[in-house]
Amino acid sequence: FEALSTTLVKAPTPASYSLPSLAGVGALTNVVLKASKVPAGTALSVGFWNTGGTAPAVRSVSITSTPLPYDAWFSSYGLNPATTGASGADPDGDSLSNAVEYAFGTSPVNGSGEVVKTTTSGGQFTIQWLQRMDGATTYTVQETAILSSSWTNSSAVVQTGIGPTPPTGYEWRKITVPLTDRKFYRVSATF
Repeated sequence: FEALSTTLVKAPTPASYSLPSLAGVGALTNVVLKASKVPAGTALSVGFWNTGGTAPAVRSVSITSTPLPYDAWFSSYGLNPATTGASGADPDGDSLSNAVEYAFGTSPVNGSGEVVKTTTSGGQFTIQWLQRMDGATTYTVQETAILSSSWTNSSAVVQTGIGPTPPTGYEWRKITVPLTDRKFYRVSATF
């Protein structure tokens, strides 16, 4: 049984943003600028000039960035984004990267958590995991009869809302398959 695999996807933030022409606007008030995928704490510089290119009207601009879900998660554990908070880091030494810990609801600073739980009962094999509910993480259950073969998406029905009370932002999911299937299963996450 292979528990999981993850892929961290973060689009790079552009170095600058183009604003639409503001010609004919006398004073700039209540201007809202939106930027997506800007890491928390990033400072953005914004300048306003008149159409003649001279004597810019100086306005106080305050930009607040909302942390990406992953950034907020590692920050909640007091991890440094450049070292212990990096997606590939493993600060608790449990052989699970921060990306895996984030996707499957375990702690990056305590190596005692389980990524998936497996049980057998009554001729059935059950795999249970925590899944993020942020809408930015995609989970796929795959199967193969032979480990050296390709993995395919599983037709097993994923059940939701089961298990003990999950941590905030997560939900329990599980699949149950007959032991007679004799297959390997894995759960992967991409965000």
